[in-house]
Amino acid sequence: MPAKTPSENEDNFRAQAAKQGLDVNTLRPSSEIANEMVHNVSVDAIRDLGFVGAPCSSSEILPYERPTLELSRSGLKTRVSWLESQIASAAGYDGSISWYITNKNVKRNDHARSFAKLAKEVLGKENAGRLCDLYRIVERDGHASEKDDTEDLTRICTFESDVGFICAEEAVADGWSKDDRRTKIFYQYFDLPNPFEGYLPPEEDATHSWDIVALLGAYDNRLRKEYLDAIEGWRNRIIDYCVSGNEPWAQYQAWYGLCVCKDGSEVKAMHELPGSERRKNWVILRTKHEGTKDLICCGKGFVRRGWIRVIEVGQIPCKYPEI
Repeated sequence: MPAKTPSENEDNFRAQAAKQGLDVNTLRPSSEIANEMVHNVSVDAIRDLGFVGAPCSSSEILPYERPTLELSRSGLKTRVSWLESQIASAAGYDGSISWYITNKNVKRNDHARSFAKLAKEVLGKENAGRLCDLYRIVERDGHASEKDDTEDLTRICTFESDVGFICAEEAVADGWSKDDRRTKIFYQYFDLPNPFEGYLPPEEDATHSWDIVALLGAYDNRLRKEYLDAIEGWRNRIIDYCVSGNEPWAQYQAWYGLCVCKDGSEVKAMHELPGSERRKNWVILRTKHEGTKDLICCGKGFVRRGWIRVIEVGQIPCKYPEI
């Protein structure tokens, strides 16, 4: 997931406020601008901005100016003294957020060709071919049909799910597990498919933010018993952890994670989690790419416009989209 430095978050916030006609001159503190926005700008107007926040880097939770998989995995550079334990979590198809954004854009098509072109630019022809084979992304002759284009986008967003979300959470868990204060870290893989009708077919993928909806229980009355049983068992673990501080399952230090699926919640070894073999092959491919210390996600340059494709630690600045 993207992050912004404190100054980038500041600039982004002021840019959104300016769109609402607020005075954002540099002498005016952000707290004052925020207070005016809360009291004088309607909720609908704020929603219409489509403003998406980003985690703040150089902070106690994210102690790097430019977060990368390598830095996150290497171990923390600062300590959060008050944090006793935490859960690092990813959903099986978190990349669906990019599916929604891209699929609704009528100007975006021929997804497989665009992805393959970018992969070749970043990885070279041979490794790009291996990446496309790994995710079953086929560059077609001529324009792709609407059906083929949708399938291609679905597979590309599986790649983003793996690298932009799941591998990222595993790297965070790796880093925290090296904390010499032994802050406890627990890993969760949420793979319970979203049961509701929407842009994507129901009951196929664990889509972005469905895990939060399931945890909070707003739509329990619309769930089948099978789903409700799986969710309630998982939810009870989380509530007990939050209230009592009891360990919800085996710590990540032991290379275990909780897999939440239709059959309920089950603690599994990390290599037994869905998609683990595919992600392992991606890591092998990434390490073969010469000259790149940390290849984050070449899909970012394709799936979300303006995102950087490759980050060499300490050399290339991150770029993020204007929302």
